Amino acid sequence: MPIIRLLLLLPILISAQLSLLGEDGDNSAGMAVMTMLKYSGEARNTALGGYAGSLMSGSEAVISNPARLTSQNRSDIRFSHTELGTGLRTDKVAIAFPTYEYGAFAFEWSSFRSGTIENARDIDENPVSVQTGDISFGGAYALSFLDGNLSAGLHAQFLQSSLADYRAKGFAVNASVNGRFTDAISGSIAIRNIGSQISYVDTNESLPLGLTGSISAVILNGKAAFVAGAAKFADDPLNVGGGIEATPHPALALRAGYSWKQQKEALAGASALDGMRFGVGLNISDFKINYAFSQLHSYLGASHVFDLSYSFNQIVPPGADDYLRRAQRQFRETRYEKCISTAETALRLNPNLWQAYALIEEARRMIKIREGSLVSIFYTGNTNGVFVPSIDNGLGGLARRSGILKSLRNDYPYSITVDAGNLISVDPDTLMWDVGYRIHKEMKYTAMNVGQNEVGSSVTAVKAVAEKAGVPILSSTLSATVKGLEGRIIESAGGGYKAAVFGATVLRTKSKLDPATLLRPLMNPVRDEVNLIILLFSGTMEQARVIARALPYIDAIVCGAEKAPSYSAVQEGRTLIVSPGKDGSYVGVLTLNFNKEKKITGFRNKVIPVDASSPEDEAIAHALRSFSLKGQIEPQDTTFNPDDKWLPFVSKYDFTSYYGKRMDSTQIDSVVWLRLGREADPFTPAFDSARKAIREADSVKVASDMKRGGQVRMAEPGDTTNQIYIQSVRSGKKRRLSFNRRRNREPEINYQNTGVLFFADSIRGSKTITDLFVYFPIYNITKRLEREQNATPLSAAWSAEGDAVFVVEKERDGKSELYLQAVKSKGRINISRTKDASEYEVTASPDGKNIAFTSDKEFGRPVYISDVYGEKPLRIMDGHSYCSNPIFSPGGRYLAFTSNSGRNVNYGDLMLHDIKTGRLDTLISGQPVHKVAWSDENTLFAVQGEKITDIIRITLSDRSFVRHTERSKKDVISEQYPRPYLCGDTLKVFYEQVIDGKVEVLWTESPSNRPMKFYAQPDVVRLR
Repeated sequence: MPIIRLLLLLPILISAQLSLLGEDGDNSAGMAVMTMLKYSGEARNTALGGYAGSLMSGSEAVISNPARLTSQNRSDIRFSHTELGTGLRTDKVAIAFPTYEYGAFAFEWSSFRSGTIENARDIDENPVSVQTGDISFGGAYALSFLDGNLSAGLHAQFLQSSLADYRAKGFAVNASVNGRFTDAISGSIAIRNIGSQISYVDTNESLPLGLTGSISAVILNGKAAFVAGAAKFADDPLNVGGGIEATPHPALALRAGYSWKQQKEALAGASALDGMRFGVGLNISDFKINYAFSQLHSYLGASHVFDLSYSFNQIVPPGADDYLRRAQRQFRETRYEKCISTAETALRLNPNLWQAYALIEEARRMIKIREGSLVSIFYTGNTNGVFVPSIDNGLGGLARRSGILKSLRNDYPYSITVDAGNLISVDPDTLMWDVGYRIHKEMKYTAMNVGQNEVGSSVTAVKAVAEKAGVPILSSTLSATVKGLEGRIIESAGGGYKAAVFGATVLRTKSKLDPATLLRPLMNPVRDEVNLIILLFSGTMEQARVIARALPYIDAIVCGAEKAPSYSAVQEGRTLIVSPGKDGSYVGVLTLNFNKEKKITGFRNKVIPVDASSPEDEAIAHALRSFSLKGQIEPQDTTFNPDDKWLPFVSKYDFTSYYGKRMDSTQIDSVVWLRLGREADPFTPAFDSARKAIREADSVKVASDMKRGGQVRMAEPGDTTNQIYIQSVRSGKKRRLSFNRRRNREPEINYQNTGVLFFADSIRGSKTITDLFVYFPIYNITKRLEREQNATPLSAAWSAEGDAVFVVEKERDGKSELYLQAVKSKGRINISRTKDASEYEVTASPDGKNIAFTSDKEFGRPVYISDVYGEKPLRIMDGHSYCSNPIFSPGGRYLAFTSNSGRNVNYGDLMLHDIKTGRLDTLISGQPVHKVAWSDENTLFAVQGEKITDIIRITLSDRSFVRHTERSKKDVISEQYPRPYLCGDTLKVFYEQVIDGKVEVLWTESPSNRPMKFYAQPDVVRLR
């Protein structure tokens, strides 16, 4: 046995000696293993008596009070070294990483060693050289609560005690809680060294389990602090201490403290100076240097502690978007009250965050649903046979309606679903009736009213089809004259609520019979039996008001002949009157609040657009496709690939279909059935959409035959207005976007190739009405964007994400405002908010960080850069500049625009602003530049010249200017509207060329740049 048992007891003997030091080196008697676990080892804590736990921060709190890890907003790393009076020393390394979202994390490593033990001998009294020491390493985590007023932390560490070649291992855990009572006073309590025993051969020793507490007060605006505390370890008597810290200068801290431990017996040589502490701290930028001196027992000497820490990586306070994401997560976790509080915090930081408003309303609704106090009425009506989305605006469709209703029923468990009538179109089509009512059966309607269109076709026939489909159809005003027609339906809405549904049909013929007279005897008997009375009315809002005044106990009236949807319910007495609009474009949701007595106390109404963003019921969509033939008639060369690059352009020639002069065969129903591959039925009219589909299929075939024969001619009767198309830059495949009789212009495709934005003008009398449209190639749907009443859009640009547009609209008073508007749903906000100024042009950065716009809120019309919400706009040009044509580079670093200091025109010198450095350069001066386009971050194209314009290619790296094209004729007047597309290593540039007043579209392909015609016939195809 190379080392005897006596040597194995040395750690215990050393611990016995160290136990004299107690907590932070205080005098005591007793014996324990790993006394280092009592010792905090930080200079600031030592100087303040050893009990500054509630005043610690960051990495200095890892071991003694991990709850204080959350007390600062910067990460820091700390190195500590201690020289004890007995010749022992400790070293510590700790690093802390606080976060706003997930608490604070920390890691530490500690070493406590004696060096070589002098005069050590074995059992034979032979001198031996032995070293002993302890090490630990571990991690900590802390989380704050109650707005930071309470925090809790946990520190776990692995332990190892060693003597020569012998090792003993164990684990320990420290836990603490810290509370802030006022802004100045804090307190903490910690449990130390919960863990396993340490085994030395056949001896087991427990860790020094202890309880510590501390309280601190910060006064004089942080220039002074007091601390006091106490500790009790299992193998030590009670120890108390305290200290004071003064900060006369932000870079200097002076500290003094005292520690006193209860003793069973007085130690020889003890004096009043034992337990005194002193320290000093220096703060130099991100570095902190701390020193502490403590006076131990007279024969143990003094202790010196040195700290060096470095702070880095300051945490940025969470912004409005961060709180919004947090609120959305809380909503998903059904913590609705907390969600509302967090969303309100987001609104305090950004009052324009409309998503937060919507989230708050939704959370409040869910709270009421949880309380069982909400009943919702899902209402539709005035569908007019629009079973598939309207080609004019992309709204409507029964498959989308079904998807919306399914989604709503998940959100509103207590509800009923009703339709106000006019389901079918005015043209009789029994095939449409059969399909429509069978689909509405699948959508689980509580009741459907008989509308004016149903009366015009045949109430008896409609009733038979509806009964066959199993749909509850009713009309209280016709039930007396139509045998078997329901007059009322009483239905449970869930949650113990009952609703009585009635129907009223307004006849086109003048009738002296008041609907209220017919409704009153039907409604009176059920008034006390139900919680809700609903009237489905086929008339208008004004007619519904008359009924509401006559029957004031009706809770809700749904109008089925009003063209406009009711974004807010109209109140007539206690009656709420709503409308879903026309052509099935909206689904309405009227939500009623009930009290404990199940009486209505409030309401909320909204209409949901049935558009391309709506979830689609696949089963219903499939059923409709089998009747409408939609998808079977589209030419193969219109296939859309989102990964391709698409060129938007304007054309008078219809590239996708041809309308022949004679299509008489489809006027005969039997021919339509034969073409559909079905058995002819002389008693059943052909489905209108099938007849139209066959005509379009014929027109496509005729157009294809013409192209194969080499003939090029205008479609007959060709479009008299410009229509919008997109063409694949690689394959040349085309697709038509617009189907209207408007003047369509200025198409712009978004960065994701998933949407095309364009303007459309229509003339109404002597007035021109301008609207913005968005086309979604994936859905093959065109949608008109909302605008302010009597406003005219002047400029528009896609957002970086492709789900919103920035729109400049000219108001009735002549001023213009800049809006941010969603394209797949409702929602727009004014981001300029300038009552005394106007905005003119807008463009968005592809990286989503900035927008640029021109405004006359200062002299001239300079260009401004701001974030996407218009906050903190920065003016780029000084003086009286008139700026125009702003456009960001593909990477978002540069903004190019034109500037004219003399006249209010849309051309001028070409300017380049470097957003990263803030530098503004003049690329072209003295020669007017019109439009600008980027191909990559280093190359842009500019239209330069006055009467004769050229397209110039500019390379930023070497500031080279080269004319991009060669003139194909001597009489070329101008070149304009460059559109560069980089396809791999090939650069294609499309542009317009004006010759003798006629416009042709040409394109070039690098490296030759030889002009080639896009379309042979002049004045048919344009880029703008």
